Amino acid sequence: MSNGLAAFASAVGIYHNLKLFGWWLGVFLSIGAFVGFIVSRTIGMPGMEPEPWLEPINGPISLISEAIFVGLFLVMKPPVHDS
Repeated sequence: MSNGLAAFASAVGIYHNLKLFGWWLGVFLSIGAFVGFIVSRTIGMPGMEPEPWLEPINGPISLISEAIFVGLFLVMKPPVHDS
């Protein structure tokens, strides 16, 4: 739930031309979700066994969307500060 709310806040920031807030929040969120997914599928989260890679199918699809967002971030080259 918090991941979804943060993604919504990032989208609102980008829409309202708050590049520092929107793009940077979005890229940190995407990288964090990507790493969390990989960790949960390889070594597992603390106290849990690793989960299957393709269950549910929306997991690998989210990896693709997160990679696309980070790619757009790198192409757009948002500023380090809002002007």
